[in-house]
Amino acid sequence: MNNIARIAGGEDSRSNILSPGAFLEFLVKIFTLGYVDFSKRSNEAGRNMMAHIESSSYIKNNDGSEIMQFVMNNPEGERADSPKVIIEVSLSTITTMGTRQGHTAIIFPQPDGSTNRYEGKSFERKDESSLHLITNKVLACYQREANKNMALLLNNHQLNWKDAIDYNEFIRKAISQYIRKNKERTSAINASCM
Repeated sequence: MNNIARIAGGEDSRSNILSPGAFLEFLVKIFTLGYVDFSKRSNEAGRNMMAHIESSSYIKNNDGSEIMQFVMNNPEGERADSPKVIIEVSLSTITTMGTRQGHTAIIFPQPDGSTNRYEGKSFERKDESSLHLITNKVLACYQREANKNMALLLNNHQLNWKDAIDYNEFIRKAISQYIRKNKERTSAINASCM
């Protein structure tokens, strides 16, 4: 956990693309630009980090501020002291020269119910899109990218077939069932004609 805290503190973490620090930078890019191109190599950390997300929540307060939280497995591995990590993105109502201020943070829930919070990168929104809307677009974009990768793996037979449907086997079974039923039907028709 100390290593994650050090990374969250802003130190360079290029050696570990699954680092929360890299993910915070990725989120800043998302919420500043309003979109993300997952095909760019610079977004590899975010793409890999997204795979750890278990759930997300969204709150819009009465004052117009917004908070988005991603609950994910600890990217440094499951541990008794901090099995989950919460990545938080907040967007305040306060504007600086017409742009809303945003902030990222990493929260480590503790077994006793308390939390350790490490502040991450701040950013400015370029337009008035909702944090929720942007996040949904980003997650949809990620899902499309994940689906493309899955299709490529299936086409190249690189998938572990214990964890996926073997479509060749599925088609073989369907064809053999069709042939068997067709033979039975043909036999029944021939028998009735005699």
